[in-house]
Amino acid sequence: DAYHLVLQGRHHWNWRTAESLAKAEACFLEAVRLDPGYAEAHGALALTYAVMQDHTDLPHSELGAKIEWAAESALRLNSDMPEAHAALGMYKMDRLDWAGAERALRRAIDANPGYATAHHWCSLILGYQGRIEEARREIELAQSLDPLSLIVVTSVAWPDFYQRNYERALKQLDRVRKLDPDFPVLHLADGFICDAMGRFDEAAKSYRRLQSIN
Repeated sequence: DAYHLVLQGRHHWNWRTAESLAKAEACFLEAVRLDPGYAEAHGALALTYAVMQDHTDLPHSELGAKIEWAAESALRLNSDMPEAHAALGMYKMDRLDWAGAERALRRAIDANPGYATAHHWCSLILGYQGRIEEARREIELAQSLDPLSLIVVTSVAWPDFYQRNYERALKQLDRVRKLDPDFPVLHLADGFICDAMGRFDEAAKSYRRLQSIN
């Protein structure tokens, strides 16, 4: 039962809206209640709180405490739990501890080199620091590991965005549209890129579409 709850929670987690993340949290909390020794459930809960930092209005101080609690619970059960290290990486990134964030994500990758989420988040950290080509390598690796992940495929656009290759960034988003044209983060990214290009009517259209989905 706990395993099935984790699978259900991961489905909600991938959608990246406040409502879907609340559903994911509920699934993972119930999984932990059913099986307190289930490390993956604790790790998934930590990941949920990490993503909530960017996709909900919940206070970051509250979420930070929850990330630490869930990640430490997972690491007590399995010190090499990649999900827990990845969540701590995003916790540190939110606090602008770039070096600490990268160390945590590299540890997640060392524990599981095939873990696409760790490569994805490492790409974000590198991109925010202006290390664009390193970021591009990480996100392309994440995409090769999980080519159907909507959030990963969306994030392939960010290195081009950082380099102001806006048309190429928008073209990257076409891949997401083919997978699921209703993915919320697709429209957030599209609006953000169109804003940067001065195409404000198109940006507003994307933001309205985002609101209608949420």
